[in-house]
Amino acid sequence: MKKTVKTIVAAAAASFMCAVPTVASFANVPAATSITASAYYIPNSCEDIPDDFIPNLSYYNGVYDTGVYSGAHVDYKKCPGGVEVYRIDVADSRIKIPARVKINDVEYKVIRIGNGAFKDKNGTPNGMGAALTKITFSTYSELEEIGANAFQGCTKLKEIKLPKTLKTIGNQAFKDSGMEMVSYTVENRQPVSSLETIGNEAFMNTNLTKIYIAPTTTTIGANAFNNTNIAEMNFAGPGAELTIQSEAFANCTKINYIYNNRRISKNSSTAAFKNCNSNLKNAVKGNYVSEFKSRLGIK
Repeated sequence: MKKTVKTIVAAAAASFMCAVPTVASFANVPAATSITASAYYIPNSCEDIPDDFIPNLSYYNGVYDTGVYSGAHVDYKKCPGGVEVYRIDVADSRIKIPARVKINDVEYKVIRIGNGAFKDKNGTPNGMGAALTKITFSTYSELEEIGANAFQGCTKLKEIKLPKTLKTIGNQAFKDSGMEMVSYTVENRQPVSSLETIGNEAFMNTNLTKIYIAPTTTTIGANAFNNTNIAEMNFAGPGAELTIQSEAFANCTKINYIYNNRRISKNSSTAAFKNCNSNLKNAVKGNYVSEFKSRLGIK
């Protein structure tokens, strides 16, 4: 990986980072075809890598033992249980994250997007290069966590499809981003999710208009969706009790429909819907309606 686009393009003799000759495959998954090599760095060329592509990583900039490994336009660091995405090349605006990578012929699961990995990658002159506009994950993704501030300030990133293995969205992970839609893997016409925790301010100041809270989710952090454009909400169930913390949906003045199928924990905040529209009490439908309104301060 190089630090500037100019340097990248100038390196005509350098190997194309996607041109990793060894492609491993998962059990019962056909091996992917190799990606064509090029003498020039081509931004976004790893967006359409096959789902079972496993890049061989090398040390960052060829420097031994830096703790950062590069391959397929992405930098990684080892972490407990696998590797985490550290950052992507400055020239790239679209990227696909593989399920696994290889370091010295050993496979590692990609289990985490690191803290601040893409923070402020919005195309402004801030050293982060091209604005991030699209990120996708391999169908076989084993991602478990999106770290704190991972996509904060990515104003051109409009949507994301969460891997079904994802358990945690960290504090301020998408705060101040351009996020308009969050979707899930669908199987048998139903969203599939392992998501347990949505952190504080995770989607604050975004452009979301609809949200689906999975039955597996047990905690929605303070200010998680504060000041968004949410109009419709679905708290899917059945599931464990859900704790919704202070001002999680404050200043969401466009809410007109809430479908609830979850028990709400008594540890939830009565200020969860602070400064929302005055007709909110009539917007709640579904099950446990009285409990939902009383424990979240909807009058």
